[in-house]
Amino acid sequence: MTKIDDLIQLTKLNLSPEEKATISRQLDEAWEAVKELEQVNLNHVSKLTHPTGLRNVTRPDKVTSSLSQEEALANAKRTHKGYFVVDRILAHK
Repeated sequence: MTKIDDLIQLTKLNLSPEEKATISRQLDEAWEAVKELEQVNLNHVSKLTHPTGLRNVTRPDKVTSSLSQEEALANAKRTHKGYFVVDRILAHK
């Protein structure tokens, strides 16, 4: 049994011989690309946490007054027990 057969058996896929050949070729190409990347010397490259050096700019949270429940619901077309009522957007099958 070949490595591709082992892999196909693990994934429980039913593949035709043509599909097996295609996947085997694609995996071989991917493996060759990985082997090429292993040859890259990264000793001269500094490690980055963010490529641009930018940092997130955030403001501190501040507690402010907000609307009461009645005020928030005042202009709602429909409410029920203190909540907004909206049309369902997901179909139920």
